[in-house]
Amino acid sequence: MSLPSLEWVNQDSAYLRQLRAGFAWLRFTPQLELEFCSYHAVANLYRMRGAVMVSCVMWLLFSLLDYVSMPAVFRQQSFALRLLIMPLLLGTWWATFRPQWLERLQLLAGICALAAGLSIAG
Repeated sequence: MSLPSLEWVNQDSAYLRQLRAGFAWLRFTPQLELEFCSYHAVANLYRMRGAVMVSCVMWLLFSLLDYVSMPAVFRQQSFALRLLIMPLLLGTWWATFRPQWLERLQLLAGICALAAGLSIAG
């Protein structure tokens, strides 16, 4: 015994239309793109919170290591530069608890990672 096809149930589904149309530039239609971004932000929220907290701890440990091991000439500058990034990390962590920031978390995390990386290079 075979089951009847259920494709007729989803004839007018936005998901089925997108699947049939393909994914040019790896983008959905505007309606589905918003829906996916919301889903993705919620699905990865706990992971982002954990990653930001691990980053804060590592950043503090690296700051302490710099302060202990660097020559006095560079110590103050390095320590000050590292301390400037900590509010950005804590602000990103704080934003993960605010629903109004949910849509912008990926952008904020990217800016935070870029700033931290550039400060290490600096």
